[in-house]
Amino acid sequence: MIQSLLDEIRDEREAEIFVESIARASRAETPDSLPLDLLSHRQREVFQLARKRGYYQHPKAITAGELAAELGITTSTFHEHLHKAEAKVLDLS
Repeated sequence: MIQSLLDEIRDEREAEIFVESIARASRAETPDSLPLDLLSHRQREVFQLARKRGYYQHPKAITAGELAAELGITTSTFHEHLHKAEAKVLDLS
């Protein structure tokens, strides 16, 4: 979207535009506004299920093994997907 606007300005004004970086104005993400579009389908599925079922509560309401069983995957595969999802979400700070 931003690129198309810049292209339009460049074409209309015959200008050169240099953008070094673009950053979000606010990093205060709420659980409902997390950038889940950055995740693969499976990462999003694992991450959302973990949040919904209380994996991040203290004490945990459910174990990784129980969540993995619900998804029909091994615990190590569950952890792999979850860690990749967490890394992508947390990398936004």
